[in-house]
Amino acid sequence: MKEMFLECFNMIRWSKTGEKLHTSEPPTDDNNNELHFGSILNFDKVPVEYHSRDMLDFWLACRGIKGPERASEIVSLVQLVHCNVGDKLQPIPKAQMKGVSGWVTP
Repeated sequence: MKEMFLECFNMIRWSKTGEKLHTSEPPTDDNNNELHFGSILNFDKVPVEYHSRDMLDFWLACRGIKGPERASEIVSLVQLVHCNVGDKLQPIPKAQMKGVSGWVTP
């Protein structure tokens, strides 16, 4: 029993069902470059206005676009980008996102 509690605490096993957890495969682009989770959102299934400001700001950042400060302006900008450019503007690969991918310059 102690071992199961440790596995739940270390997020090896889900405490609700007792099943072992599995990692999710990170999304990749057409060239098999790893992308950040959250860099690809399906606005056809979940409209832009239902996503949080942080998610939309990150979605823009993954495409090299600096988001505005106000939440309403971010929603409008994401809708504009999504409607006009759609899937043509792909996310930047994780390794190339300086500061976001977990590495910094010396």
